[in-house]
Amino acid sequence: MARGQEQDLVSGNQAPLRWGIPALVLGNLCLAFGSWFVRMADTGPIASAFWRIALAAPFLFLIARALGDPARRLRPAAFGLFALSGLFFAIDLAAWHLGILQTKLANANLLGNSTSFLLPLYAFAVARQWPTRAQGVALALAGMGAALLSGLLLAIAFLTITFRMWRRVK
Repeated sequence: MARGQEQDLVSGNQAPLRWGIPALVLGNLCLAFGSWFVRMADTGPIASAFWRIALAAPFLFLIARALGDPARRLRPAAFGLFALSGLFFAIDLAAWHLGILQTKLANANLLGNSTSFLLPLYAFAVARQWPTRAQGVALALAGMGAALLSGLLLAIAFLTITFRMWRRVK
């Protein structure tokens, strides 16, 4: 596959990669505003999780129909796995929505989407292979961002300043 090309998962055709970055930015904006909307909702967190999926489902069905509904070509046993993964996704979404109401929005988003940071670490541990330089830089930046969001660096700075002041007094 040529650089700057993407492969369609359904048809296998290659197309220019021109919508990748805008789609990534739009997806991140939707994730960022999603927790804010959950906090503003008139319903409870579990109900807002339900409606979040229920309102998206018709659009997903339309997209599946436009793509020729590749799920119809799967074996029936695969649908059991789909149902199980849907159940786990519903539990994860409900837990995330409960967390949105109990902590800061940034921390709720960080914890709710931490798999994108933790899964590569787990994969490196299982595969027993060190990440490439680019992967290592990406994981280090993600770790620093997580530390900033969680207030860890602020706590370390506070403890350092307090210790230095205490040492001067003695």
